[in-house]
Amino acid sequence: MYAHAHDYNINSISINSDGETFISADDLRINLWNLEVSDQCFNIIDMKPSNTEDLTGD
Repeated sequence: MYAHAHDYNINSISINSDGETFISADDLRINLWNLEVSDQCFNIIDMKPSNTEDLTGD
């Protein structure tokens, strides 16, 4: 189980050609995972503002 890396619904998952890693993306974050390490990931992009009231539906 890969938990707590996304605050929003995941929109996309892509398995990388190395067969060891995959990328997951929601509206504000992109994370890189290793298939054998389920308790941590590398954050590639994080566009979540510090104040969630700054988010708009535009």
